[in-house]
Amino acid sequence: VAGPYVVLEDALGALPIRYWVYEKDVPDALRSFGKTPAILAFFEEEYGVAYPWVKYDQVTIPGIGGGAESTTATVVGHSTIHDARAEQDFPSHWLVAHEAAHQWWGNLVSYRDWSQTWLSESFATYGEYRWSRHDLGEDEGALNLFEKKNAYLREAAARYARPIVFDRWRYPNENFDRHTYQKGAAVLHMLRAVLGEAPFRRSLKHFLTRHAYQPVDTHDLMTAIKEATGQNLDWFFEQWIFSPGHPVFDVAYTWDEAARKIQLTVAQRQDTTRGVPVFRMPVQIGLVTPEGRRTERVWLDARENVFTFESAHRPLLVRFDEGDVLLKEWTFHKSLDELRYQLAHDDAMGRRWAAQALSGYRDDARAVDALRTAARNDAFWAVRRQAVETLGTRPDPALAAFFKTAAEDPHARVRAAALAALGTYGDPALAAFFQERFEADDSYVAQAAALRALGQSADADALPFLERAATMPSPRDVLKNAAAGALAQLRAREED
Repeated sequence: VAGPYVVLEDALGALPIRYWVYEKDVPDALRSFGKTPAILAFFEEEYGVAYPWVKYDQVTIPGIGGGAESTTATVVGHSTIHDARAEQDFPSHWLVAHEAAHQWWGNLVSYRDWSQTWLSESFATYGEYRWSRHDLGEDEGALNLFEKKNAYLREAAARYARPIVFDRWRYPNENFDRHTYQKGAAVLHMLRAVLGEAPFRRSLKHFLTRHAYQPVDTHDLMTAIKEATGQNLDWFFEQWIFSPGHPVFDVAYTWDEAARKIQLTVAQRQDTTRGVPVFRMPVQIGLVTPEGRRTERVWLDARENVFTFESAHRPLLVRFDEGDVLLKEWTFHKSLDELRYQLAHDDAMGRRWAAQALSGYRDDARAVDALRTAARNDAFWAVRRQAVETLGTRPDPALAAFFKTAAEDPHARVRAAALAALGTYGDPALAAFFQERFEADDSYVAQAAALRALGQSADADALPFLERAATMPSPRDVLKNAAAGALAQLRAREED
């Protein structure tokens, strides 16, 4: 790269760290890059191997999104620099973490051929999750991993399901997909759970140390795990790395009052005609009764498994895959009472799932009350957002005032969800409210939601407002694009 750069100096102990930015970006640069020393220190601890190079630079360049992890000097798209308002909407810490992780995964050890791309990209994507969990807390980390799983599941449904290690490509760079990035990250999380925390860390350190500055493939990792832990995980790699697909579970349970037992049935429904296996995996079952909470660990190993647990009382909650370890699709029909209990008492991702599952009881006043309570009071913003989204699946005039209140939630993504829900009403009387929220909100994402809602609701009087919004600068042109979409909707209605 070459350009009129200002080089900002930083360090991790004696390790020089530099950020190459354009002069106009100097005031905002540390907002994007300032956590780099902490991220490198975290990965040194995470991998058990010191940062392996003599320096680390990050250089902004135009014309790309994301970054590219050259050894000791990562280039990142200029759009990663943003103003203070954009920090809540488009933070850069995940990108810094991803590219920093590559200094170990991809640079200290490099994959032997393109079929092994996951040994770089899956580990770097998993590094995003690990840093998020460390820096932002357990709930944010769990959400980060959940979103990675969903990114892969969308690709598997809409595009293809392939083995992670794969060498049948139709065009260059096709291997850089959601299987390589997000699925591989989810598989590494399951590997950590199967091995255990200490053996997993020991395996990574052994692999990186033994193969430092060498090309590697997946079998090298498998061997390193055996040598570091004494565990043979060939079965795990065969189904998750060398085979396509993922399990599709149908889960149900009954409680036998006379026998004082819970019987849990777990069926795997995935199509196995194209190489997708019946998966063998341990899974945690959370059981909550009036006596307290306990966790049972069982193994799935057949098309249908049936498990029996002692329980003197009807369970208040049965949680399949407690901790959300497995990469899966699943259905688990539950009663309204159990979902309401789960929404109020489970961990963050369990509460979010319950808020979504309550859509099946959307017409029951008890479900609506539970969702409204969660949307107002839940400690984690993603649960509040899901409750708002579930309530917004069908316009209900009785909820308009509730959504207006939610449009002032402390978190921008909740505000955006509430504005989106109000937009579905298509009510011209709400146009002034959407304009007021646009002017008052400090989030680009929430402002964009207000513009889209205005496009669904307003008449020609809103044209000047939307035309002005379309000229406003914003990260990734979110305001310009939202205003353009709203103008198109409004003009189409006017023509009709």
